[in-house]
Amino acid sequence: MSDRGRIFITERAVSRIVAAAAQSVPGTTQVGKAFDRLAARGFPRYDVLVDAERGVVSIEAFIAVTWPAPVTRVAEEVRTTITNSVTSMTGLRVTHCNILVGAVVKGSRRITAELIDATPSLPALQPVTVRESAITEPDQAGDGPSRMPLRPVTVAATRITNPEVVTAQAQSLVPIAVASEETPPPEITIALPRPLSPITVTPWHPLSPAQEKGEARVR
Repeated sequence: MSDRGRIFITERAVSRIVAAAAQSVPGTTQVGKAFDRLAARGFPRYDVLVDAERGVVSIEAFIAVTWPAPVTRVAEEVRTTITNSVTSMTGLRVTHCNILVGAVVKGSRRITAELIDATPSLPALQPVTVRESAITEPDQAGDGPSRMPLRPVTVAATRITNPEVVTAQAQSLVPIAVASEETPPPEITIALPRPLSPITVTPWHPLSPAQEKGEARVR
């Protein structure tokens, strides 16, 4: 960890390095389309697990090898190339790199151990160069007079007139008469209650439907 911050390398980035390193080894090939590899049915496939806190990475590579070729020698070279490429490009320490040969298919040419030994296990890395930018200071005026003469600024005076305020004429107040507390309240006439009229209840005929329901007959 640096005082200026931390650097994180994702598993996707490491997987790209692993794929490029494995494909650079003679004798490796692809089996299946891209969709088959995503569905774990094609080769090559790679499982990468990065531990950023410890600075380590574990790799499992599932590859396909062409025939005729020394299969074990191809797998060993794939492991060496992947380990060297990941370590040199990312600075992560590879704890283990497992190689699984999942398919052997017929190739267009014979792969020999001499051809594998002649292939470098570490790609040629280019040094990182930083191009320094030229910093130019802006021109600063001295303490003397300005290079350009100043022109006087003339501002036309604008006369502001206040609008005339029109006020309505005052109206005479209307007197309000307030009753005295000694004045008796007006009389209120209430209608007398009406007497109630008597109601006679007679029973229904025995054969009437209302008799069965128990309804009263009022006259």
